[in-house]
Amino acid sequence: MVYPAKHFITPEEYLTLEEMAQTNHEDVNGLIYDLAVTSRNHIFIAGNIYMALRSRLDPTPCEVYSSDVRVLVQANGLYTYPDVSVVCGTPEFIHRQTDTLLNPTLIVEVLSPSTAAYDRGQKFELYKALTSLRDYLLVEQDRVAVEYFSRAKGSRKWSGQTFAERKQAISLRAVGCELPLREKYRKVELSG
Repeated sequence: MVYPAKHFITPEEYLTLEEMAQTNHEDVNGLIYDLAVTSRNHIFIAGNIYMALRSRLDPTPCEVYSSDVRVLVQANGLYTYPDVSVVCGTPEFIHRQTDTLLNPTLIVEVLSPSTAAYDRGQKFELYKALTSLRDYLLVEQDRVAVEYFSRAKGSRKWSGQTFAERKQAISLRAVGCELPLREKYRKVELSG
């Protein structure tokens, strides 16, 4: 569950608090939210995607980051920790720190019951302000289901596809690789 803070804080206050915090928080333009507690499935899926992308993108100019790297959407003040993010080309960070990425090409969110609507709705709308972002993946953790959104470079229009079978693979256009669903769900216990 996400809980809003009682008052607005500045980006500097947020970053200072995050340095001391034992858990990660999201900053949506001055309002602080606790991030959802992750499950075993969530951890496996995010790890599987991270490892698959690392192995495929290692020989390319793309870099893959886990949820330890924060993303800032400067246009609307969103500071958040995607489950996986990829930047192709030179990564840009704030204030010479390498923990807050400004220009992701791909963002992956593993959906939790308490955050799924937010990840599909408001958060996606906030992410769309990233001119560098071209691919967005939403991955269910209790069943095989992946929503893939993409836009062409320089375009504002997003298109979406849904994948729901282990034998399918997603061709990630922006990063130039393919991810089979069977790899994403390796060692994951599904409910149906």
